[in-house]
Amino acid sequence: MKPSSSRLPTLTILYHPRLERVGERVQLEELARPGARIAVSRLEPGFAPPFQASAALPLATSFLSRRPTWLTADYGGSFTIDVQDSGATVFVDGFPIAGSFTIPAPSVQKGAVIELGGQVILLLHLATDRAEPTERHGLVGESEGIQEVRAAIGRVARSGGGPALVRGETGTGKELVAAAVHAASDRAHKPYLTVNMAAIPASLAASELFGHVKGAFTGAVKTQAGKIDLTEGGTLFLDEIGDLPGSIQPKLLRFV
Repeated sequence: MKPSSSRLPTLTILYHPRLERVGERVQLEELARPGARIAVSRLEPGFAPPFQASAALPLATSFLSRRPTWLTADYGGSFTIDVQDSGATVFVDGFPIAGSFTIPAPSVQKGAVIELGGQVILLLHLATDRAEPTERHGLVGESEGIQEVRAAIGRVARSGGGPALVRGETGTGKELVAAAVHAASDRAHKPYLTVNMAAIPASLAASELFGHVKGAFTGAVKTQAGKIDLTEGGTLFLDEIGDLPGSIQPKLLRFV
C-alpha cells in the first residue's frame, strides 16, 4: 500500500558516465512495503527522465557488475543495502560499505548518496508520485525542494503583483527565482531590473532607487530616473536588501 502522502522511495541519478542521464530516476513503489527488496545492478532497475517512465533504461555501464546490490525496506522508514552478492565498491554518504549497512530513516528523508563502483552516484530519497510535470520556470533539478520552489513561483506569478520576499543562502539562485516570477506573470512584457544594494554606497542609494534632478547634489550634472521609475509596471528585484541603508527604509516602505 502506498503511504498516504504518496512520497515513494526513489533512486535518482546524480552522476553517470553518460552525463545526459543525470536526473533520471526510478520510483520504487514496492519498497513502500517493509521487507520488500529490489536489485540494483548494471541491468536493473530502469531509470527514466521524470514523467517519462516508458523510456526507462538500466544503468548499463561496464563499471557496474551484473550481480546485484540489494536494497531492502525496513520498518520505520530505514533501508538496508547489501553488497555481499555483488562484491561492488559501494559508499553511502561517503562511508565505505562492507557486507550490509542500514541507512537510517532521517538520512533517507534528507537524501542518502550512494556511490556504486566509483562511477555511478545515486540519491535514495522520498519523492512525490506526481502524475504531471510542473512548469520548469528555467530551473534545473527534480527534487522535492525544487518542485516546491517551482510551484511557489507559479503561485506568486499568478497573484497579480505586489511585494514578494525571496529568501535563501548566497548562491542558491534568488535572482533566478525573481526573474522566473516576472517571466511567468502578466508583467512579463514590462521591464525587469536587478539592483544589488550591497554594491551601492549609502549616499547614492536614494538616488539609485528614486532618481534625482540636475543639481540635487554635487556631481548630479543631469536629471536621472531611478530604478523604480524605470521598472514602472514591471519588476524590480532588490538583491541584498538587508544592506539597504536605514535612512532609505522608510521611503521604500511607503513605496511598497
